[in-house]
Amino acid sequence: KKFGQTSTLEKHFRIHTGEKPYSCEVCEMKFSRMESLKRHSKIHSGDKPYSCQMCEKTFTQNNHLKKHLKIHSGEKSYSCKFCEMKFSRMESMKRHSKIHSGDKPYSCQ
Repeated sequence: KKFGQTSTLEKHFRIHTGEKPYSCEVCEMKFSRMESLKRHSKIHSGDKPYSCQMCEKTFTQNNHLKKHLKIHSGEKSYSCKFCEMKFSRMESMKRHSKIHSGDKPYSCQ
């Protein structure tokens, strides 16, 4: 993979080294990128700048708001490859697909 700036290469290289130089002052969780730490910090600050105009629910990240909006629009972009069912979230479709595969990874201890 090639990069136009050495700083971008250095950030990318952390994927391979596992280096996480940025720590949360509240919970000490570590991150490889400053952007990730800033996004995480909103959990502790309670800052939720993205709000749904339909129900006024608020979110820390814009992509979380976008996922939420599918509830109101009825958009279902993810289809089960085994049956006709459609889902608004990929996670829901993957969970549903397990009923077709018989995959039961959890067992009672």
